[in-house]
Amino acid sequence: MVLSLRNEMDSRARDALAVLAHVYLRFERPDEAAALLAALVAIDPKPRWARQALSLAQLRSGLTEAALSTAESLLTEALDDDERVPLLLLAAKAHWRLGNEVEAQRLRIAARAAATTSIVHPIGRLQA
Repeated sequence: MVLSLRNEMDSRARDALAVLAHVYLRFERPDEAAALLAALVAIDPKPRWARQALSLAQLRSGLTEAALSTAESLLTEALDDDERVPLLLLAAKAHWRLGNEVEAQRLRIAARAAATTSIVHPIGRLQA
């Protein structure tokens, strides 16, 4: 079924679903956003933004373990610090909700360290 959806759904339709998922997240309807994003990821799991947004929607929906799993799978990929920080914070919040305070604190510290290793400047990235 996913293969047939992948073939039938053109990029404009996927973009429209992505925009709708963003609107759902923005207006505090994470359940609907998670459903749309899960469908988009099932159709094409490559876009990192879709998996990151799915993790956020899952966390906001109360699907904490699913959010943590999605975030941790993204963190295993080669990411620069700017991409790692929000995922580390998301994973930290998920661990905190699950009662893993020590791991949540470790991830918050890692996020802070990643955030301070590079400074985004209008003319490019400068190493601190």
